[in-house]
Amino acid sequence: SVGSEMCKETAYIYSNLSDPDLNRSSIAEYLHMSPDYLSYVFHQKFNQTLSAYITSMRIDKAKELLERTNWGMDIIAEKTGFSSSSYFHKQFKKITGITPQQYRSE
Repeated sequence: SVGSEMCKETAYIYSNLSDPDLNRSSIAEYLHMSPDYLSYVFHQKFNQTLSAYITSMRIDKAKELLERTNWGMDIIAEKTGFSSSSYFHKQFKKITGITPQQYRSE
């Protein structure tokens, strides 16, 4: 059923967050469905795009690491699958309204 596929998908996304190559194609391949169908089903169920979901999961994970570790931004960016610390910084600020450093100091 579509419902159980989606649970598998979100679990797969969560366990592969640190992989910068995590994307629609790799997830679709894992679930044995076409990328277009995956995007359609995902959007129907979660009312957001797959890429937006992945980014928000990565930001949530980054917040957790900012709270629990003293790791530098480059390590946190790497652990959350962002291709660079500058891209991580930009996405974090876009989603939260503050920089990762500001988040950590609050």
